[in-house]
Amino acid sequence: MGVKSADLWDLELERHVLGSCLMRPEYLLRYELVQDDFAIPAHQTIWSALLFLHAEGDGVDTVRLRARLVDTDRLGGVGGDEYILGLTDTVPIPNLPIERLQQFRRLRALKDAVHQVQQHCDAADLDRAVNALGDAHTTALQGVRRGRTMSAIELCEDLLGELSGELPSPPRIHPGFELLEQKLGCLPLGCSIAVLANTNVGKSSFVLELLLRAASRGVGAGYLSVEDQKPVVRARLASMVTGISSRKIMQGRVDPIELEILARGLGYLEEIKQFLSVSILQGGTESDVCAAMTELASRGAQIIGVDYLQKVSSSRSYASKAHEIASIASRITSHAQRLGVVCVLVSQCTRDKTKLNECPSKHDMKESGDLENMVDAIIGLWREYEDDFAPIWARLLKVKWGGVGASWRLERHRKTGRLDEVLGSENEQPPDAKGDWSHRRSGRVA
Repeated sequence: MGVKSADLWDLELERHVLGSCLMRPEYLLRYELVQDDFAIPAHQTIWSALLFLHAEGDGVDTVRLRARLVDTDRLGGVGGDEYILGLTDTVPIPNLPIERLQQFRRLRALKDAVHQVQQHCDAADLDRAVNALGDAHTTALQGVRRGRTMSAIELCEDLLGELSGELPSPPRIHPGFELLEQKLGCLPLGCSIAVLANTNVGKSSFVLELLLRAASRGVGAGYLSVEDQKPVVRARLASMVTGISSRKIMQGRVDPIELEILARGLGYLEEIKQFLSVSILQGGTESDVCAAMTELASRGAQIIGVDYLQKVSSSRSYASKAHEIASIASRITSHAQRLGVVCVLVSQCTRDKTKLNECPSKHDMKESGDLENMVDAIIGLWREYEDDFAPIWARLLKVKWGGVGASWRLERHRKTGRLDEVLGSENEQPPDAKGDWSHRRSGRVA
């Protein structure tokens, strides 16, 4: 049976809660309510006053409540002395069904959000309607995933139970690369990782390699390209699994022998097709990206690469590009949390601050400084010199759970085009970023 708008509150239950807390102040914290859990302003005002008196520590009773309301000139607004005294007519109940009030609060918030969707639809404003729909979805899920307050010992007891196997551990997935797993560990679902590099370093190849390796382990992976067209993505992917030059594939200059090799490479993709999906989304907004991520997740993706952040358009207007990118990144990472997937966000460096052969800084994220605070880890990539087969170095620039500063090297296989981690390179010293690499040859192609 549906709930009517007039039924989105239980005023009698709210009175019982207020009266019980007025007579038994210890219930104030036990109930774990917030002001918005009460439907009418009068009850919100009384609850706020009760919390104030409790925090002051001078005691909570009817006399002090009345004095507080008089001091703030709100006694008349809550119904006067008669209403305040009437709250104590109830019997204190420690186990009231307060979740009913919380459910009503969520329904009221969801109703307001849906009303915004309806208004934008009536105005034929599709972009705003889609954004409002995303906000409504967020509102609904925030209610379901409301946090639980616990003591520090309870929190650590949960950890001990997970480590000892007595409690189920949160799901984690292998990040694909072996050395990356050694540095980061298996990744908790819902986390976000930024891959930061200058142009023409190999950001897309790195993310595609990561996803291919994850899929080969039976982990659902999804690649979302916002930058490249379909021919470029398929040529790059085919080149990685066959070793045939992506340039030759793009130019259509594949000889009969290479055509057979290509067919065998597609056989490999056939083996992992249930674990790897690709979505091409040129010029999409953040709402389009979230919708594509939802589709990839519905196909089983547990790790999704978004390539790349600065190519995502915004459906709203902002005062600066930095604010726009920050808002886009926030919506994408929040959506990844809601979907329960690992999000790998590719980000471009600010070109006038980072050279090709320099390790980027986490502050070099082009027009998106706030991204540093939104993601759980940042991987910086750079090349020793300008060459398609030049070694690529990776460094952890941020990890919430530790490991910052760890570096290792990757090399592109000249026959297959795949990226391979160099075992033992984690003990090597990366090249001096300010060194002179002019003696290196450049211009080679895959």
